[in-house]
Amino acid sequence: MFKTIFLAFALAPLTLPNPALAQSAVKLIKTVELPGYSGDFDHFAADYDRNRLLLAAEDHGTLEVFDLKTSAHLQTISGFGNPHSILVRKGAPTVFITDSTDKNATIRDATTYADKKKVALTPGSDTAKYDAAANL
Repeated sequence: MFKTIFLAFALAPLTLPNPALAQSAVKLIKTVELPGYSGDFDHFAADYDRNRLLLAAEDHGTLEVFDLKTSAHLQTISGFGNPHSILVRKGAPTVFITDSTDKNATIRDATTYADKKKVALTPGSDTAKYDAAANL
């Protein structure tokens, strides 16, 4: 009986309404329309050096580029199969974008997004990490 009562008291806070949870911590401040686009965005990366927000448009096989301050859609970069993770390094002239298809990951110019180098990864690669000590 003691275990049952203790369990009831332990679980009670989980079932009571919590006013703090009713308020969202995220506030919508602007909506940006992308005519003709449907689907989801997989990964996001902020490029503070160039004031850009980069979005991997997985369903469209594109990289979408936005202005961080105005939210304006600046550019659509094609040539991807299924883009995923975007790695932007402060001060670096390139960005690294993984692609889970046979198009492989690419290193691209961080300003023009021109393809500079292909990087063969395991098919289905989805994430990217940077090791500052090894510069990899």
